[in-house]
Amino acid sequence: MLVENYPFVNRLTVKQVAVSVGNLATMVQIFVSAFFAIFYQLTKCIFELRIPLVIEDLIQQMSSYVQFSEQERELLSESLEEITIIKGEHILRIGQVCHHLSLIESGLSMHYLLHDGVEIPVDFQGEGEWVAYLKSFMNRTASDMGIKVLEDTHLYRLSAEKFQKLMELDAGKVMKLKNYYTEQSFIKNTQHSADMAMLSAKERYQKFVNENPALHNRIPQYYIAAYLGIKPQSLSRIRKEV
Repeated sequence: MLVENYPFVNRLTVKQVAVSVGNLATMVQIFVSAFFAIFYQLTKCIFELRIPLVIEDLIQQMSSYVQFSEQERELLSESLEEITIIKGEHILRIGQVCHHLSLIESGLSMHYLLHDGVEIPVDFQGEGEWVAYLKSFMNRTASDMGIKVLEDTHLYRLSAEKFQKLMELDAGKVMKLKNYYTEQSFIKNTQHSADMAMLSAKERYQKFVNENPALHNRIPQYYIAAYLGIKPQSLSRIRKEV
């Protein structure tokens, strides 16, 4: 039986359908809006949680040497500032005072000295390594060493003022950490000096590659040559042999 034969039913059905379609459209609109609102909040939460997770990894790393109280963990988490430095820019320029201790999350940096206007590499740092010049940072004196980034570098940094607040909570723990990293730096620099005196150019390069598997292909060859005390032409020949 055709609806057309019953105009009243036809009009009622059309009205009901129109209302139903309108309600359905409203429901779909509400659902879509709710979905995007939930998605936005979830994405925001994930992004905001990313920083604490990275900081938590840092705290776990340092906990191998000292144990932090909950108050100290919270203060450290709140004290670290996130920053990105573009390739070729400086973390610290010669003549400036070092105001921050920085931890590299991603990227690459280089400590260097200037000799007759030429940059002489002193050390390189990659992911998970601290970057600072402690002599300048602790003594609040002008730096005779520069630190620049060789890639776009994302890091977390602790200011001298926030460092002092940590010191006020427990100076013994902070100094223990500082002494540990200072000792590691001293051992590394002493070993490098010994290698420069005792190893051949080829042996120095081979050792550098073995100890820096994630970095040596990312550092410009002229910096590696200067760091190892090898002429660039000689380094090119050595690279072909190893």
